[in-house]
Amino acid sequence: MASSDAGKLQDGSSPDGSAKMAGKERGLLVVDKITAGYRSQPIIFDISATFKPGSITTVIGPNGAGKSTLFKAVFGVARTFSGTVTLDGEPMSLKPRDLVRKGVAYVPQLRNIFSTMTVRENLEIGHFVRGKSSFDHVIKLFPDLGLVLGKHAGKLSGGQRNMLAIGRALMSDPVVLLLDESTGGLSPLLAANLWGHLVALARSGVCIGVIEQNVQLALKNSDYVYLLTGGRNTTEGTPTELAEHQDLAQVFLETRT
Repeated sequence: MASSDAGKLQDGSSPDGSAKMAGKERGLLVVDKITAGYRSQPIIFDISATFKPGSITTVIGPNGAGKSTLFKAVFGVARTFSGTVTLDGEPMSLKPRDLVRKGVAYVPQLRNIFSTMTVRENLEIGHFVRGKSSFDHVIKLFPDLGLVLGKHAGKLSGGQRNMLAIGRALMSDPVVLLLDESTGGLSPLLAANLWGHLVALARSGVCIGVIEQNVQLALKNSDYVYLLTGGRNTTEGTPTELAEHQDLAQVFLETRT
């Protein structure tokens, strides 16, 4: 669902088949006119966005635009002042535990692993709430993790930590996966590899929402992109349309002057 005041450019299964429901794909996440923030202070205003199953929807924008607050509001860890969030047409509870049970997984930008626990223990925690297990699938997707299952997560490289955080989220067999800057701090090669994994996940039927600071990676790999500035939807469209938008480069340049 597109915001009526956004600069809109166009209308906007899991591998085991669990992302299917009554003949339809599950995982349609719709944010409708959300205003949210922390305590009594709104950070984002009247934002609407649609995250479709089997596709990657990416949110970009300069620092402080409200990207992380949007995902935190969807997952119930930021305060929502107004607006709604629905999953497959049903209103979503904004309690993280309930959302996980419904198949929504969220990987925050920071503090996304248990550093004193082993890789295997981190993964096992991932399926605790929802009672699902995709261990073999996760290891197949991230074979590097299979080589360090007994290693404490705090000793992993940055790339391995990000893979572990995503892998733990996948252990719940989610229908929706929300990732906040999972490529942050990675080398260009690792970031490209991680995006390759995300594309494969989306093609298997998972609805993927990504916050990405690397605009080139976002435009190359996403199916649809939202640009946030100043806590509001500014522009949205396909990667091709966003790449041709005359204001895109200026938005990021203005934050550096």
